[in-house]
Amino acid sequence: KGADGNIDDDDDDDDEDDEIAERYFFDLDSVTTTQQKKNKENLVPRFKLAMMMSSASSSSSCTREEVVEYELRRYGAEGVGIGVITLSAPDRMNAFDAKMANQFKTLVHRLEREVLGSTPKSRAPRALVLRGRGPAFCAGGDLGLLGEIARSDDLEGNARRLTELYASFLSIRRLKIPVVAAIHGYCVGGGAGIAVGCADVRVASRDTKLRFNFFRELGITPGMGTTAVLPALVGPAEAAKLLFQVPRRDASAEDLHRLGLACEVAADRDSAFKAACAIAGGLGAANPVATASYLGSLRVPRYEDLAGVLEREGEKQAKCFASEHTRAVFKAIGERAGRRQGGGPAPKL
Repeated sequence: KGADGNIDDDDDDDDEDDEIAERYFFDLDSVTTTQQKKNKENLVPRFKLAMMMSSASSSSSCTREEVVEYELRRYGAEGVGIGVITLSAPDRMNAFDAKMANQFKTLVHRLEREVLGSTPKSRAPRALVLRGRGPAFCAGGDLGLLGEIARSDDLEGNARRLTELYASFLSIRRLKIPVVAAIHGYCVGGGAGIAVGCADVRVASRDTKLRFNFFRELGITPGMGTTAVLPALVGPAEAAKLLFQVPRRDASAEDLHRLGLACEVAADRDSAFKAACAIAGGLGAANPVATASYLGSLRVPRYEDLAGVLEREGEKQAKCFASEHTRAVFKAIGERAGRRQGGGPAPKL
């Protein structure tokens, strides 16, 4: 805690974060595929995309054993228990893989037992704050993992794999306590889906760049429950603009505030985290019976109904990954990443 009794953040220096961002983001202007050239179109957008520099980095780039961290903190004069969940793979912009998904799901199961009272009440959080460590909230799915799926012909297995991956994160919607996300930096694809689908309230740092890159960049249908959750939050018309990337630019913190996806715009990452903790502390101090009851109505679609949504999204994405277009996109990404490594062989994305 700081001198005011509230929570202080202890993230790494911004300079180091900037270096990471420069290493793992690059312009896709020059990336074209054979199919795109034949069509005389450049369908790969002029955006920056989170990129793993080698296929091995998806499993070994993060030096931390735990890529999902949890800490129970006390907030305010009443000492309300606030659980802080941190996506902690900063050297890959918190891109998620199976390991991160499994750790997240395991943590949710543990918290569910605590909240339901099978563990001492002193350990049970009354609210949660979700954040990412380093220069980004979450750069989406690890491209090494997605590349594996693009190379595979097992449609049924890929659909199941994608469905389980997304369900691991969205399992947090089962918890009958409020979740506040502190988002900053790049929030891309499935990472944007986590920010939207896993949180009830969001605080956005002014440097937030949110993008649903499924359609126009990767050539796949949306996942992480966004096909149902996003229209429920902002309406079908605004959801279509975000998911189709119209206009073709990142959504800023101000955009998210205008849409109601962010309740507050903070000056920087630390300010966003502190504001999220303050909101969580206030919500946690409320009557937990009333809070649990209201969350059952607030979260649309309900968790029970979301399972079918995720299954359909997984099936559609698996078909897209098997298409010539998407396989060509991932091949081009892999070749571009290999050149960024200094002329070495391209990673097997």
